[in-house]
Amino acid sequence: MANFRGQDLIDLADVTFGARTTLAYAGNGTGGTLKVGDGIHSARIALLGGYMTSSFAAASDGHGGTLISTTAEAAGLAAFSAAASPLLPHR
Repeated sequence: MANFRGQDLIDLADVTFGARTTLAYAGNGTGGTLKVGDGIHSARIALLGGYMTSSFAAASDGHGGTLISTTAEAAGLAAFSAAASPLLPHR
């Protein structure tokens, strides 16, 4: 996924939101992988752009799942990466 920022949301219906919900991001220079887990289920999401673990926030989707959004900090990092990288489409 490229340009995940602003009002973009990812709804992980199979990853239960709660006290055991974890977020971790491993970058590789041009992007990385966001891992979201609940102790039983997990999801790995490949992203293009500059992010850190603190770039993401988790909340309940209102149906038991986990909703992932980006923080204001991430919007700036992703915009910078999109402008600097020929691999990402410009908006």
